[in-house]
Amino acid sequence: MAGQEPALDSKRAIESLLITAARLLDETRLHEWTELFTETAEYEMLCKSKELGGIDDYMLKLPRNELVKRLELVPNYVIDTAKRLHTVSNIDIELNGKSAACRSNFVVYRTTEEGKTSLYAVGHSEDQVVELDGRWLFQKRRVVLDTRLLAAHTHMPLQ
Repeated sequence: MAGQEPALDSKRAIESLLITAARLLDETRLHEWTELFTETAEYEMLCKSKELGGIDDYMLKLPRNELVKRLELVPNYVIDTAKRLHTVSNIDIELNGKSAACRSNFVVYRTTEEGKTSLYAVGHSEDQVVELDGRWLFQKRRVVLDTRLLAAHTHMPLQ
């Protein structure tokens, strides 16, 4: 059993990474959210377009440095003032030493300033994570939305 402890610790740390990422998006702490990615990381947010035969229909597809630049511009956009709450579930981690492949489901709720809450988006994430200097970080985050029609457009990542 002692041999399994490092793997269990790594899996817990990776789960914590996924949950922290969701919380930082909830709190619109976008700069801190980007710090969860390696310098060479890639971020993708897409849906599978029925109209285009199920091909990847990208909403965002950026390397980390471009993602950081894009998120710095968020205050310049017309912002949806509704609060968002991200939940992460069904986390599956395949550990391979200092790297791992993860898949998790997510749900995003949206609450308007008037207090009306609705389901905003659902989907799953396919993540490649790596351990660097004792810290697990995203190397690639692929967010696949089941929701193709968003109630309010967003310039921000959904997971």
